[in-house]
Amino acid sequence: LTDARSDRRAAVTPPPDARGAALRRVLADIATVVHESGRVRGADASGSARLAALAEVVLRVDPSSKVLQKVSSRLSEASTSMGNGQRNEALQQVDSATVALAAVMRSNVPTVAPAVSTFSHRELGGALGDALRAASTASMAKPKPPTRSTPSRPQR
Repeated sequence: LTDARSDRRAAVTPPPDARGAALRRVLADIATVVHESGRVRGADASGSARLAALAEVVLRVDPSSKVLQKVSSRLSEASTSMGNGQRNEALQQVDSATVALAAVMRSNVPTVAPAVSTFSHRELGGALGDALRAASTASMAKPKPPTRSTPSRPQR
């Protein structure tokens, strides 16, 4: 077991994903703007300005991405609609932008590599399986001790 214990490897942490972090922040900020615009009177003006700023942030993340250009455009349109007092239209545009943004984020999630089984791990598992099979075979081959039966009493 000492040899098996020494085969441990340190967990590898992936490098930080600046693009993904920026997009998550934008998504969280969009949710905050929408939430506040529904709760606070007069929040449409500040929400409009914040949506316009978020549209710029999205473009700065990756200016060449067609999908992010579309997300930015939708946020800009939502900003204009919200500024004009057309809250329902603004929410539809924000909804469209967030769905596209979530799709971009989902496509950037790294896939998890399958667990690699080392030779010693397989060998240990095989040895354990062999020992368990041998133990069950041995217990089946041993004759069972005779059971002691109690004599029956005569009935009166």
